[in-house]
Amino acid sequence: KLKNLQAEVCGLQGEIGRLRKEDKLMVEAEKKNKLPSESEKRVLICRLKENRHSNNGDWSKYSEGRTTTKPSCSRPPLREIKNGSVATARQRNSHC
Repeated sequence: KLKNLQAEVCGLQGEIGRLRKEDKLMVEAEKKNKLPSESEKRVLICRLKENRHSNNGDWSKYSEGRTTTKPSCSRPPLREIKNGSVATARQRNSHC
């Protein structure tokens, strides 16, 4: 009776090992099937970007909700710098 149980345990362990190998192969096959779809998505996106650039500037069809507005600046624009002497520059700085 003991030998029969040991043989059954060995058979079940072999079956478990075989099923684990099959499971690994299935997971790897699923990963391989997903990878081409990811690369296809990238290719399609690249082609879409190329087509958008070749539409002679017609971006209105493909606006993705993005707006191009200039950010408001709180400081005034740069003042004009004149060729003055160093002495006048020092005088301006000393008054401040």
